Amino acid sequence: MPPMRSHAQIIRDAGGYDTVHRRLHWDGKRDTVKSWVLRDSIPAEHWRAMVDQGLCSLDELATWAAVRSQRRAS
Repeated sequence: MPPMRSHAQIIRDAGGYDTVHRRLHWDGKRDTVKSWVLRDSIPAEHWRAMVDQGLCSLDELATWAAVRSQRRAS
């Protein structure tokens, strides 16, 4: 099993926030994707596009979101 990647690591591995912004064909601000890295959280409404672009799996996104949520609750 590959090591778990954080949302920020997924974006870095994809080439960074500029590359992710382009690959998502998203008309939102590029700096919004940069904020995802800073928060280490990709909003769930963008998960399908991330998966469709082959940047990660839904399982990766959901697993990290659960870990993050659990850490914040502790």
